[in-house]
Amino acid sequence: MGIPENCHITLKFFGNVEEPKIKSITGIMDNNTRDLVAFPITAEHIGVFPSIERPQIIWAGISKGHNLLKSLAGALESDFAKAGFPVETRPFNAHITIGRLRSHHNARNLISKLTSIQAPSINIPIKHLTLCQ
Repeated sequence: MGIPENCHITLKFFGNVEEPKIKSITGIMDNNTRDLVAFPITAEHIGVFPSIERPQIIWAGISKGHNLLKSLAGALESDFAKAGFPVETRPFNAHITIGRLRSHHNARNLISKLTSIQAPSINIPIKHLTLCQ
């Protein structure tokens, strides 16, 4: 079982990137994952960013595999910084983005459901990185 379509783990957010810089990004990704051995992560709980009062992003927290993802994100961040990309100032928080709220219509109902569910522990293998637009 993999991560469902449209769900993702963000190791680095770039914002708008000029076309010529894409090759540099993918090269750094390739260099950092050349010897990557597939490893499992475990998603265990549901949360929201930035706050439960004003949710915008729904995420699943990662327990098992968190340190491996953090290490990979750190190595990528270091190499991206050396290549001239802006450095992320926030600490890395391993999570799977599972949804975005485009409107706050019925947000209270959603918050009620999110805070009352017991999310199942799900094991997911991490095999590769993908650059997403």
